[in-house]
Amino acid sequence: MLKKIACFFILLLSFDVFASPTSKKLTEKGYQLLTQHKFEQALQSFQAASKTDPNDGEALFFQGVALNRLGQFAKAAEKLDAAQKFGGHSEWNFERGWAHLGLQEWNPAIHSLKAYDKENPGRGQTSEFIGRAYFGLGDTEKAEKYLNRAVRQNPGLKKTADIYLSELQKEGPQTKKPKNWNFYSDVSGTYNTNALNLGNGVTRPANISRQESGLATLVLGGGYRFDLSDTNQLSFGNQAFSNIYEVSSRLNLFDNYTFLRFRHALDAKKVFAITFSNDFSIIQTAKFRNQIGVQPIFGWRFTDWLTSEVGYLFNYGKYFFTLNAPQRRTGNVHTALLNNYFSVPDTKLRLSLGYSHVWNRSKGTDFTYQGNNLIFAMTNPLFRKVTGELSFSQAWNRYDNVNSLTAGTRRKDNISNVLAQLNFPVFGKVDGYLRGGYTRNGSNIAVFNYRAYQGSLGFAAAF
Repeated sequence: MLKKIACFFILLLSFDVFASPTSKKLTEKGYQLLTQHKFEQALQSFQAASKTDPNDGEALFFQGVALNRLGQFAKAAEKLDAAQKFGGHSEWNFERGWAHLGLQEWNPAIHSLKAYDKENPGRGQTSEFIGRAYFGLGDTEKAEKYLNRAVRQNPGLKKTADIYLSELQKEGPQTKKPKNWNFYSDVSGTYNTNALNLGNGVTRPANISRQESGLATLVLGGGYRFDLSDTNQLSFGNQAFSNIYEVSSRLNLFDNYTFLRFRHALDAKKVFAITFSNDFSIIQTAKFRNQIGVQPIFGWRFTDWLTSEVGYLFNYGKYFFTLNAPQRRTGNVHTALLNNYFSVPDTKLRLSLGYSHVWNRSKGTDFTYQGNNLIFAMTNPLFRKVTGELSFSQAWNRYDNVNSLTAGTRRKDNISNVLAQLNFPVFGKVDGYLRGGYTRNGSNIAVFNYRAYQGSLGFAAAF
């Protein structure tokens, strides 16, 4: 707890909307209670001010101040963000950084607190908070630097700083820097009732005994991140996976995906990233496809419970197998997307809702189409250490031209996917999962009209 609240707000800046006389009086009363460390009473006074005048940004701001000191960081963040809409305050970055710190949002905390430190240098409490955020990230070198600086700036902080400094000494030099690399693997077995995606009334190939099949999947991947600065990161990675089918080796797939990504934090809430990728696939032993991609994305964390991203994806895919001219799939794919991620306050329930529009422009007339896609997903702990996941996606694809397999029909596909999964710990860094899925491709052309059920048991490890 801070010794002197009053020194934080020696300069009170006006908000864009002037408060009513009653609201202003209640805010001044709350401020006096705040300087006396009567945080609950101060909060009540600020809340009363907001009820009197909902447009009083200063009352909202000081609610955030009081909530920080009461340890209610999620509510503090909400009030501080609401206050910012009515104008800036000289202490906003400090208070918002404190709320980030309390919510263990280490990088946003560092961003806000450093912005405050730049405008208000020399304050020991700012340095202590930055040091604690770096401690949370595992960057012991920077944590030690800022904690020692905090003590030099304000010797009264020595007791708190020493707690973290002693923990750094216990952890030793092996945690000097946060881990910038990652490695993961996944192995699973799946049973698919329609591994060939055979449509209604379609004759099965003579050299394949049945359409259902067991399937083994192996995934290996990893990457490395370069921290160029506090706001810029460059990362690259690679993922290889292989599907091996029990029913026929003709279906076996190997895929290798490589990416390079640049990420820039515009501020504590807004991020821009661009990814360059290459995806190469082999079926059995023959080259199937090589696809390059470019994807810029802009993300904005509006509140502690809502983050949105808007982006664009360009892919150029070259398919190597020989087909009739109308069925050539080589071409460009353009995708516009919008994703929203929700965290339900005071719970571990996470939700996402996304939409995308696809323009597929292939050389062959059979695969030129536009599509609309919706996807919803949720995850939540269920019992003990078991977590449940559920997702649903729906695609509506409308093809531009008459399909070459018909006398005069333009293909229309409505594709539904449902996936349910249970995740559970096994040992160490290894987790297991049980997954069930259903796919329904409702097409107006029989060869593309099919359904399939899948069941999987798998194990995943991340290092």
